[in-house]
Amino acid sequence: MCGRRLLLACILATLTVIPSVSAAKKPGSSGKATADTTKPKVTAFDVQPRSVGDGGTVSASYTVQDSGGSGLKQVELWRKKDNGSWASVQTKSLSGNGPVSGSLSDTPSPSGTYYYGIHVVDTAGNYDTEGSLGAKSVVVSVRVPSVSGFSGANWPPAGFTYSDPSYNNYYQVPYDKSSPSTNCSAIPFYADGSNLDAVTTVEISAPGYSKSVSIVSRSSSRLTLDIRATANGWSDTSPRPVKQPTLTFYYAGSSKITKQIETGIIPVFYVNNQAWGQCTWYAGIIMRNRNGQTPVTSYSSTVELSGNPNAGGFPKTGSVLNASDKHMAYLDNMTTASTTKNPDGSTSTTYQLAYSDYNYGYRCGKRTNQPTTMKVKRSKDGKTYTIESYPKAGFKVTKVKQ
Repeated sequence: MCGRRLLLACILATLTVIPSVSAAKKPGSSGKATADTTKPKVTAFDVQPRSVGDGGTVSASYTVQDSGGSGLKQVELWRKKDNGSWASVQTKSLSGNGPVSGSLSDTPSPSGTYYYGIHVVDTAGNYDTEGSLGAKSVVVSVRVPSVSGFSGANWPPAGFTYSDPSYNNYYQVPYDKSSPSTNCSAIPFYADGSNLDAVTTVEISAPGYSKSVSIVSRSSSRLTLDIRATANGWSDTSPRPVKQPTLTFYYAGSSKITKQIETGIIPVFYVNNQAWGQCTWYAGIIMRNRNGQTPVTSYSSTVELSGNPNAGGFPKTGSVLNASDKHMAYLDNMTTASTTKNPDGSTSTTYQLAYSDYNYGYRCGKRTNQPTTMKVKRSKDGKTYTIESYPKAGFKVTKVKQ
């Protein structure tokens, strides 16, 4: 038993010794591991190349490691432009303790001086930067595009003879997208040169054509463009073919270069080679679209001319006249001029037709307005209609399309 004097000593002697909290967390002890407060390290960092053109790519190489025990989590590429603020632009996940080497890429734009740094982060949230290795500067210069020439679909197509030679080698361009979709397919037009992937927008200076030119695709050496003629209410006089229009290529903001098309451009419906001023272009598409009718794109879609007013081959105002599969005209108006009774009881009716056309005599872009007549004999019993005199539109009209 303990006496009073020995009470404190007895108590101390009988108490169980409890390890300290700090001792329990020491690595290698029987308690929990100590929290990782050691920063990971960036041991190597560089960015190359140090100068690129606008749109060029740089590569940031690094070597990182962690000795705190928690392991690497990620590496981050940071960037700022001139005197701007730093921001993370690329991140790559990591694991293990390293050393780990790798690279991150970036495409700085627009032109100016850019600074790059690196962050390495461990799974405990500790991080380190490039530190004494220093941020790396990259100068991004303006790349000036250059256009050496153009290529595309030239007018007229091979074997096409009925065309005004003054438009030979003009580039075919389609009408805008307000046109019937079957008739305004894109016609590839190419601008060739260097640094063309730096071009941001393209414009054309040509009356009757959309000022803004669509860039369909781009590479350093070629732009694929889509130039469009404006439908303009289906006017047959505008837009006309344009000789040597100028294209403007914008880059690096408002900077620009210009290049003139050596020949010209001509509006075309890219179906059956129907270009501005051609007879089918005018009669079958321009006039039919203007009046809300179905376009006629080929001679084969017409039917035999008939003298029977109830037949599909009887011409009416708005019909397309097929002149012997050589020419097309648009029937602007048709009226009955006279009707006479014949001795055999039949009747003969003369119709007055007023038509308009383009390219008669193979003169592209020359519109004419002409009258013609058609005379039809109706049998006494009213069952037979015989065309006694065929109308003419340059040639004998033999077929028609309502």
